[in-house]
Amino acid sequence: MKMINNYLNSFENYLPEDSKDEVRAELESLIYEELEDMQESLGRDLSQQEQESYLLKLGHPMRVASGYLPNQELINKDYFPAYKKALEVSLIIFSIIVLLTSIRLNFEDLSIIGFVFDVFWRVLEASLDVFVVVTLIFYLLQKSNYDLSKLYSWSPKDLTSSGKKVPLSRFNRFFEMMFEGLFLVFWNHLFFSEQILIESSFMGNEIMQNISISAEWQSVHWIINFLVGASLLLNAYHFLKGHKNTWSTWVNISNNLVSIVVLAFIASFEQYLVIESSELANFNWQKIVEYSNINILIILGVIALVALWDIYADVKRLKGN
Repeated sequence: MKMINNYLNSFENYLPEDSKDEVRAELESLIYEELEDMQESLGRDLSQQEQESYLLKLGHPMRVASGYLPNQELINKDYFPAYKKALEVSLIIFSIIVLLTSIRLNFEDLSIIGFVFDVFWRVLEASLDVFVVVTLIFYLLQKSNYDLSKLYSWSPKDLTSSGKKVPLSRFNRFFEMMFEGLFLVFWNHLFFSEQILIESSFMGNEIMQNISISAEWQSVHWIINFLVGASLLLNAYHFLKGHKNTWSTWVNISNNLVSIVVLAFIASFEQYLVIESSELANFNWQKIVEYSNINILIILGVIALVALWDIYADVKRLKGN
């Protein structure tokens, strides 16, 4: 049976040298025993098609060979929970570090869109490096039979009761963290540049260079940095834990309440933008001011509504506990 012999030869190629002959002989004996039983039940020799069907049912030689090999898992089940947690923590920490260290006070070489792509590739590159390093560390720990009791060292006395845990989507938390980080980039740029760095095909860069934020924004510069930074850290905590607990829910409520107060204060500004129209006197700057004020107020209102809804959802969760 040439087809059977070809199958066994292929199977043998996936085995280690020291066990090839023994394992091949074992499988060969099993196959021919089953084929003989099939031939006896049919009362004739098996056709090529029947042999092919049998081998297809048996499985790919590489897959069958894996059943005769020792543990093929890169990180086995004993080490995997600790490996998964270490990978999650490392990825989020290094992503935040890359994001924060990429915030530049001088954006002459990159637009905001260019900065977003630059940060994305930096985070991706750092994530791949972290994945390789953490995986290698746990692979070596596993190979050296590192004491699991040390890896999972804990004490029942250290366990705390923090109320009912509310499961969260890690994807949503990560998306919010990226958005908050990019907002901090854009927000701080507004205070360290002479004009708003937004390319506009509708108005043109020459016109946009005549627009800057008013001095009133300076009064909320650092408080907004603090509130968004606190939200970023809280989302990082939720990302790592995968759930909300009582204290983090209260922190989130407090952050949202202060944010609403700050939004109300911003809404009271007399002027949002400063426009220097000396070089472009024929352009209708008054329209730009009116539309800008309306759009900014709408944005402030939407953010306030989102914060109120978040507070309502958190209070509802606390009552449910």
